[in-house]
Amino acid sequence: TNEDENEEETKVEEKLRPYLGNLSVVKYARRSGVGSKLMDAGEQVVREWDAGHTEIVLQVEEDNPSAIQFYKRRGWEFVFADPTCRRYDT
Repeated sequence: TNEDENEEETKVEEKLRPYLGNLSVVKYARRSGVGSKLMDAGEQVVREWDAGHTEIVLQVEEDNPSAIQFYKRRGWEFVFADPTCRRYDT
């Protein structure tokens, strides 16, 4: 029914979140503040959207402890691991 379709559309819309993936800083520039400036800018863009987002999906490889610590220091928290997003080097 049309009502069921509208309800399904609403459910999908409620799940939409900003997504940040593949933030990377060249090795020689790490710990210089570049990553923090990139994150500040990305977070600011989401706030400026004024769409009521309360979270951002952030993709970080589980085998990248330096990046995980970087995000934790910024107040981010681990929610879940998605094995479908794993990087496979060729």
